[in-house]
Amino acid sequence: MVIKRSFVFLVGGPFLLSMAAIVAVRAQEKADTFTDIVDVRVISVEVVVTGKNGAPVAGLGVEDFQLFADGKPLALTNFYAVGKAGAVEPAVKPAVEPDGTSPSPALPQDATQGLTAVILVDNSSIRPENRKALFERLRRYLSEHQNTEARFMVATMGQGIKVEEPFTDDQVRVLAALQRIERQATLHAALDGERRMFMSRLGHASLRRYQPRQGQESDPEFDDAVRVALDHSVTVRTLAERRYQTVNASYQSLAHLCAALAGLPGRKALIYLSDGLPLRPADSLVEAWTGKYQNWVIQNDDDIRLRSRFPRASADFQRLMISLGSSEFDLQNRLNRLVSSASAAKVAFYPISAGGRNAARSSAEVSGSSMHGDVGAGGMHRNATTVENFTRDATLLRMAEDTGGTALLRSTNLDGFMDRMQRDFTSYYSLGFTPPNQEQDGRFRELTVTVGNGQFTVRHPKGYVAKSWRQELGERTAAAAVFGLESNPLDVRLDPGEESREGDRFLVPIMIKIPVGKIQLVHRDQHFNAQLTVLVLVSDSDGGLSQTHRVDLPIKIPDTRILETMGQLAAYPIELRMKKGRKRIAVGVRDHISGTESALSLEIEVGRGVHL
Repeated sequence: MVIKRSFVFLVGGPFLLSMAAIVAVRAQEKADTFTDIVDVRVISVEVVVTGKNGAPVAGLGVEDFQLFADGKPLALTNFYAVGKAGAVEPAVKPAVEPDGTSPSPALPQDATQGLTAVILVDNSSIRPENRKALFERLRRYLSEHQNTEARFMVATMGQGIKVEEPFTDDQVRVLAALQRIERQATLHAALDGERRMFMSRLGHASLRRYQPRQGQESDPEFDDAVRVALDHSVTVRTLAERRYQTVNASYQSLAHLCAALAGLPGRKALIYLSDGLPLRPADSLVEAWTGKYQNWVIQNDDDIRLRSRFPRASADFQRLMISLGSSEFDLQNRLNRLVSSASAAKVAFYPISAGGRNAARSSAEVSGSSMHGDVGAGGMHRNATTVENFTRDATLLRMAEDTGGTALLRSTNLDGFMDRMQRDFTSYYSLGFTPPNQEQDGRFRELTVTVGNGQFTVRHPKGYVAKSWRQELGERTAAAAVFGLESNPLDVRLDPGEESREGDRFLVPIMIKIPVGKIQLVHRDQHFNAQLTVLVLVSDSDGGLSQTHRVDLPIKIPDTRILETMGQLAAYPIELRMKKGRKRIAVGVRDHISGTESALSLEIEVGRGVHL
């Protein structure tokens, strides 16, 4: 996408503000006329408090909570409780500051938004048999529990994130999307098939000591055993890198999804159907090879180096075994970044795993046909598989615990889990605070919340990022571009014009119109002044996003013309240069004086002149 012209231009006409009524300032001159306004931003952290029986705890007051950022205490500026089903009655118990002032008692709009949830099916990690069981249980629950206050989005993760059903409160559409996904093939089947085939070949490999026949200086069978071990080490390396790249891409896709969800107001639940993501996805392969060959390599090292046809194989074997202790295939940092970004975006993970991973079956493929007295491969592979399964579960637990959610692992009680998730979004406490020194440096800061004397279970995001208005408006505009979700208190309109062709691209004019009566004006120097910022972002049907284009629009209206302009529209034209296809144009607008922001979108079919 290219915006061909990026200057303020106000069009005259019966419904638009005339050039005579307003002084327009080119965007290039904004440095002289545009003043950035820093507003005091309050950050809220939602806290779920439950007792020993797992039920929400009611009746807590602001004096029961302590909040710390990076270990330093924070003063609460806002406090409220939200509850349904008799758990916690809506109430406000304002804290009293040292100067005697009280926090604002107003409940934020987020408190009444209901459940916003994404059902994400991880086709790259979930086994087909586990996938089928999860689908059956989830469909049954959604069929039997209609929640008119909830909206769901359904998506799949394989080679990136694909939205199968946009956000909707129609659970019939959600169920239909799940049925479509259930018929799709999974990437895990292919990767797991490669792994099982390798384990089978590894189990059939022969181990032989150097024993040349009388009168011969070489042992062809020993050479063949070294060659097979070397081939297997290359296969381990290839599969290990492929598994690492696949899992790493999954972590990246989850982080991108959380970043896109950051623009949606309030908390979001990510119902993550997955068998988990290993932190060291190469280890089970390397340990299986090591279990098969390590002792043999040590015992036959001299013969491999000095008497075989593959003298360099010994060094290759050593490097492979050393890689077990290295960080080459370690994804711990990627997991840390994921849970931090999810917490900052107010995305709570609710992973669901059917479990049922059968280590014994896999290990039998290795150990059943080992030759020449080798009995260690099966046991080593069984240990490696057990460790990997443990780390898979551990990553799901970490995702949940560090984002304020909870996990369902190897359990059939899906109904209870889903009920508990919905209670988390209808019975909670919100603690508001002002970041120290109004930090807006984009750095993640860890949060700790203590309640009472520690007799309760407390769940909350493990950190926050103090964002500037630029970041928040950018996130809201991205949410409008990706999900089509809008919030438009400024009553902004997007009117498309007639497109024209330019080579293999199309020029699409869009008029951004804003009612002057919705803009906050201040009087200065015989003019009424306003300060607006406009962000423009375009998404395509493949999920691609353009760069965000920003234009600052200072507005000055002569005080002699203010009455006639209040019922009119201020307009700003943009011209987008895009390829043919379905696009969603998202626009974010911020009124800096009032702090009011709008984000909206327009779907068009470029190349057909069709506006959807």
